[in-house]
Amino acid sequence: MRILILQTKKINPAHLSFTECLGRIHDVTFCGEGFDGYTSDQMSIYEILDKHPKFDLILTNVQKGNFVQDLDKITDIPKVVIIADYYGWRLTKVNHWLESHKYDLAFALNEHWTVTELKKTGLVPKVFYLPPGADEELFFKSGTPKTIDVMAVYSHAAGLYPLRFHIKSVINDMHITTVTKKIRLQEYADHINKSKIFVHGGDRVGSVFFKYFEVMLCGTMFLTDWASDMQTCGLIGNIHCALFRGPQDLEERIRYYLINDEERGKIAEAGRQYALRNFTSRNISNHFTKIVRRELF
Repeated sequence: MRILILQTKKINPAHLSFTECLGRIHDVTFCGEGFDGYTSDQMSIYEILDKHPKFDLILTNVQKGNFVQDLDKITDIPKVVIIADYYGWRLTKVNHWLESHKYDLAFALNEHWTVTELKKTGLVPKVFYLPPGADEELFFKSGTPKTIDVMAVYSHAAGLYPLRFHIKSVINDMHITTVTKKIRLQEYADHINKSKIFVHGGDRVGSVFFKYFEVMLCGTMFLTDWASDMQTCGLIGNIHCALFRGPQDLEERIRYYLINDEERGKIAEAGRQYALRNFTSRNISNHFTKIVRRELF
């Protein structure tokens, strides 16, 4: 397929990795801030289409691909959108974009909440869950010594991620070797590989994040609270990742897995193998392609 992808280069690295992988499978043209051909945040879709042979598909990310005008006027090319954050004050804004741009199909990064709520609106005729994935080449560094006890790096946004402040507070009081401050992408991947445990706190709508598989692909044990989308992804607690019940349980779980190297390593390896089989960027790109071909062509 010839795909026009509308997004900025400043998009989340995990999303960028997915669309770059699409570019290795399909004939892809990117347009947006940071890419060639971008002129302004008010440019018309016709400025892009007039410079290229006809595309088979237009793909946008709802948070980072809405700089284009006149997208609603395009009726001879299927339009697909990927929706990440769909909650709280964002609901009205996202629904406005969906109504304005008249997409043919939407992919949501959360199933139990976002897919269900989007279908209720009727703003997009077809809605599907798109699982997260990660790029093994970017994240896995074979043979890296595990010199960091615990890593916990992510955005806070306490309204959506209620446990994250508590997690960092517990970890910082444990007097172990930790990484908890934001770092650059390459350092982020390097530090995951060096870590024995990565602690994660989920959101209020039960999402499985790209971070799950970024960590698992590194052979680092992922310790998280339970999320409803884990069931959709086939993730089994204490098999592919370790679970904690809340802040009161977290320190005990961390100390247990730091002492029990063999059990920690077994979970980490099971998670890595499961991610390799099912949740690489290529896996997700193929899943995306299969649904698009089936539903739109």
